[in-house]
Amino acid sequence: MLKKRVICTVLSLLMLLVLLPAIDTAKADAACITELSLSASENFKTPKAGDPISFPSGLVSITGTTPSGHASKLAISYEWFDITHQESYFPDWSAGHFLSGAWYLHLFVETTDDSVAFDDPRINGSSGRFTLGGKEFVKAYSSPNLIDYYAEFTIDPCGPDTAPYFGTQSIHFGGYLNESLNCQLNVEGTDPITCSVKSGSLPSGISLSSDGLLSGTYTAGGSFSCVIMASNAYGSDTMECAFEIDDTTKRITSFTLAANGNFEMPAPGAPISYPTGLIRITGTDPAGLESKLGIRYMWFDVTNQDSYYEGSGTGTFCPGYWYLHMIIHTTDDDTVLDYTSPAFQDDGELYRFTLGGKEFKKTHMGSSTIDYYASFEVTEPSEFDGTVAFDPADVQFKGATPYVVYSGTAATPGVIVKDKDGNVIDPSKYTVAYLENTQPGTGYAEITIKATGTKSRAFFKIYMPQTTSTTVANADGGIQISWSAVDGAAGYVIYRRAWNLVSAGWTTFERWNNTTETNWIDTKVYAGTRYQYGVKAYFAQRTDPVSGALIGGAMDNYNLGTVGPLKTTVRITTRALNSVTAGTKQFTAKWSGSSVFTGYQLQYATNASFTDKKTVTISNPKTYQKTVKSLKSNTTYYVRVRSYHVFDGTTYYGGWSSVKSVKTK
Repeated sequence: MLKKRVICTVLSLLMLLVLLPAIDTAKADAACITELSLSASENFKTPKAGDPISFPSGLVSITGTTPSGHASKLAISYEWFDITHQESYFPDWSAGHFLSGAWYLHLFVETTDDSVAFDDPRINGSSGRFTLGGKEFVKAYSSPNLIDYYAEFTIDPCGPDTAPYFGTQSIHFGGYLNESLNCQLNVEGTDPITCSVKSGSLPSGISLSSDGLLSGTYTAGGSFSCVIMASNAYGSDTMECAFEIDDTTKRITSFTLAANGNFEMPAPGAPISYPTGLIRITGTDPAGLESKLGIRYMWFDVTNQDSYYEGSGTGTFCPGYWYLHMIIHTTDDDTVLDYTSPAFQDDGELYRFTLGGKEFKKTHMGSSTIDYYASFEVTEPSEFDGTVAFDPADVQFKGATPYVVYSGTAATPGVIVKDKDGNVIDPSKYTVAYLENTQPGTGYAEITIKATGTKSRAFFKIYMPQTTSTTVANADGGIQISWSAVDGAAGYVIYRRAWNLVSAGWTTFERWNNTTETNWIDTKVYAGTRYQYGVKAYFAQRTDPVSGALIGGAMDNYNLGTVGPLKTTVRITTRALNSVTAGTKQFTAKWSGSSVFTGYQLQYATNASFTDKKTVTISNPKTYQKTVKSLKSNTTYYVRVRSYHVFDGTTYYGGWSSVKSVKTK
């Protein structure tokens, strides 16, 4: 698998959360669409793990019969929802790749004219369902101007061949006229991968090679943007690039950087530390420049994509690739820097200097800052020139990281070791030691080649088992969720989704540090609303093997488990049985009703345990009493009542009322 490292500054992309618009329910007198048809306009296929997130533009066509010309007043939008990882992807807002697990595709059909509303929509002749690409889409909920359909998909784990994947969605470059650029883009996937400019344009003087190298010299100032695409036989991925090239003249014409101490390359496991007083800065123009210049540091873990800032970041050096960034800046807004002719103490080479045997290069330039970096590779005592992968028979895949399920014993997944030419090495030629593999978290296998003593590590995740036997049922005061206990769990997180509320996202309820609780009542529910629940087990905090300190916390360990089976019910409040009046060989029961539900069930028996029960169904939700006739005279009957609600062809029941007894005449 091709893996390329970024050697330039990357700006983070902020994920935006999107909520459904508020629903206006005052549509009773508006012109209504009484019949709606959705049909496929292209072939839709289940995505594969590793494919880019894509939205099926034009997936369906929408037509209707009334009012006249209403087709132009209908619109459809999409949402991919990753059930396993609890993330939403909306067109034009989010991008990503399909990971293995459970997914929904949501289709939101809505009117774009407030004078037109939906009324009893029919989908291809069957209320609330239609089939597309072999998948059945089911109506989740409807309102006067919005209908939500969804289909569920299972994405299988990635195979050995994968489409290209950029490590970031966007990248931003800042520079100056006549400055050089040399940046290798990070893209993973199966070789061969070809990079090209899909749209937009690169700055004048900059080119992109087919293997993803941006290089050249800026020959013009201004703003530039483009979309870069990486392609192979299994698909493609894109990334946005933006450039801001400054051609203005600055005021500081020269400054000098000099070593103020001995700088050494960090060792694996050493604490993150910042070289205070590492360099000394002086300048010549304007007078007193030294007091107006400052420096700060940042360690960046390229392998694990973590940043550690001076004064705010702590940690230890892990094996992999690192940068040390030094950001020189003015401390006076009236003083700006000029990099047209800086002089450096080492060898006079433009924009470079050497310190502790490492060459620092300029990577970014702004109106008041300049950013230098040196790259480091932190390795074990000896480097293994080959590859290590886990045996597919022993692990599963969640994205690019293999994982095993925690069983209470040490995890020892098998490994496959290859030399630099790709040939499998005989297991008798190396040993395998497993570390950090006894509890959920990140474990690794350390491979030692016997003949040379060279080592390599392969990392894997240990996840908590899923909860099983999840049930949901209406209870007094709310909906009760029950689940099976998970060995080793320190507590549970309950996920809830409400379909016919304005926001259809997931809400979490944390049951921290509770190892015995396997049921819980959700009291924040509304009558007539359909809810879906899932439960995830989490593991307790762990102890760092080096420092002995606690690492992580309950929130950090969300990712050490996956949500168990999802269960659905409708909140149905318990009815109050107000009275039961005796008559001759009959009785009349009266109860408190609610037109929110579909109807009621009245149940009676000649014993309090209801072993000989009989049930009467009342299908009119506005009927709040029932006379039961043809009974035995002078006989005591026990009576109770409950509501029921039909949603998408499934009948949901509320809890039984308290029992009342009556003796017939």
